[in-house]
Amino acid sequence: MSALVRPIKLPTLATLATLAALGLVAVTAAPAPAAPPWSAPISLSTPIPPTDVVGNPSVAVNAAGAQAAAWYDQAADGTQFVHVRSSADGTSWSAPTTLGHGVEPAVALAPDGRAVAVWVDLDGAGSLQASVRPPGGSWSSPAVIAGGQTGRPLVQVDRSGDALVVWSSSAGGLQRATLPAGGSWSAPQQLAAGVSDFDLAVNTGGAAVAAWTASGGTIVAESGSVLGPWGTPVTIAAASYRQKGVHAALNDAGQAALAWRTRVGAMATTRTVDGTWAAPGVLTTSQASGSVDVAVDGAGNAAAVLVRYVDAGTTQFPVYVSRRPAGGSWGTPVLLSTLDDYVGAPQVVADANGTFVAAWNDDNSLALKASTSPPGGSFGTAVTVGAGTFGEFGLALAPGHAAAVWTSGGATVSSEPVS
Repeated sequence: MSALVRPIKLPTLATLATLAALGLVAVTAAPAPAAPPWSAPISLSTPIPPTDVVGNPSVAVNAAGAQAAAWYDQAADGTQFVHVRSSADGTSWSAPTTLGHGVEPAVALAPDGRAVAVWVDLDGAGSLQASVRPPGGSWSSPAVIAGGQTGRPLVQVDRSGDALVVWSSSAGGLQRATLPAGGSWSAPQQLAAGVSDFDLAVNTGGAAVAAWTASGGTIVAESGSVLGPWGTPVTIAAASYRQKGVHAALNDAGQAALAWRTRVGAMATTRTVDGTWAAPGVLTTSQASGSVDVAVDGAGNAAAVLVRYVDAGTTQFPVYVSRRPAGGSWGTPVLLSTLDDYVGAPQVVADANGTFVAAWNDDNSLALKASTSPPGGSFGTAVTVGAGTFGEFGLALAPGHAAAVWTSGGATVSSEPVS
């Protein structure tokens, strides 16, 4: 059992051969007229018996094709260790580095290769910790960003390498902290209280959007910048029963998109360059939807992927995609996966050039699948990126390069370049 990584080019994707080894996996791509298939997975970790547990995979990629991946492994005594590996090209990877005891790692990567990793430290009663790797350097000793019980941090960096992290805190709701390139972490600041779920999007210029589900199912967004001030929270959708799971996307022009699930469907909204949020649009109401994700490209075109319940003699949970051209309306969702795919939480990402990549775990076939939409085109036939996969996966995209990391057999990590 081992972990893996691999490169690929957009817009064409081809089916991978079945993984020979189970593991956690990652993917990326580079620009070319004729695109090669997703690369064979590269093993990033070796399972630790007897638990063979690997979890919380996260991956980041930049336009140069560099990647960073993070995850946690569980030792025989039950201790969890956060590990990271990095690559300059998505093919040759560094040896694993142990950042500390913990879970919920997240990693971000700047254009110059500066990397930032954050995680929940289990030695410090759930404190939030971070490590930074300068371009060509080594990971720093952990720095404590916040004490107390913390959970699920998200981290993003801008083109200058400045970092922003948001996380949930049992003491203070949704909080944020910043790290200027070459500086120190700021003191935590509260964004909101009573938050059940949240997301963060940052563009290369340092603009940021945070979105969350507040008490009663209210969808809220707040705009700001990585190092600068933040505005007043805006209510995007009034409280509604079982409304939750908001996701956010932001392009370099400042156009943004949010998508979330409702009790019987899914909704989405977009924001113009001047900061005006549109009235929420309905993605689907005909069938109860599951998880939903959203992405927006450099021109303001958006795509939302969602899981819909289908009763076709047996219970099905396939993935659909709804497209919204810049300045237009959300289209009718189109089937993206096969009807018998049984999907939990699909993801979609976009780059400035107009490429979209969607990915999902099919629990029926135990395979990670992906579909790519080239600039100005439609999503192609889904291909199998990894076989024998389980649970969570991470997906990232920069101009010319995509990356995915996933668990397979609860034992390995792999990554692959996509262009």
